[in-house]
Amino acid sequence: MLRGTRPTGRASSPRPPGGPVHPERPARGRRSAPRGSAAISRTRYSGVGHLAVIEPHTPLPTPDLRKIIVRVFEEHPTAVSAVSVAFEGQGFFASAVRSVATGIMMLANTRIPFRPCGRVADSVEFLSKHLTAPGAPLDPRICLGAVEELRHEMGRRASNRLEPAVRRRR
Repeated sequence: MLRGTRPTGRASSPRPPGGPVHPERPARGRRSAPRGSAAISRTRYSGVGHLAVIEPHTPLPTPDLRKIIVRVFEEHPTAVSAVSVAFEGQGFFASAVRSVATGIMMLANTRIPFRPCGRVADSVEFLSKHLTAPGAPLDPRICLGAVEELRHEMGRRASNRLEPAVRRRR
């Protein structure tokens, strides 16, 4: 999730502990989302943009996970200013994933601006129109750089976890 203020000019609060994914901190896992959203709502945090990046070949979310996602948006409707899902794939499966994301947001029955996109750059551009950093418009290039840096770091960590298993096989 990206921090900022809504275009109304309200200032953002400091990031609550146990909160949402932020470009400066890696994700703690899916289960932390409800707790993080609750913390945001308690602090009257505003201007949070939710960007979900789904890699190609990622399986569709399970029905239980879909319910958790819907519940977060229903229980904390004012915590998020805009949502975008970027699935950087092509073809039928990519279209199906974007449709599932749209369906999940429709089930949440919120008035949050939402857009499924085929590229992270398009998602960041959409979010930048709904968020501003304190005192200045949100620069999509900074957000895109933060997303790419996080993806690189997550890939490096995944490689480090796999490396010992590869050595044991030899």
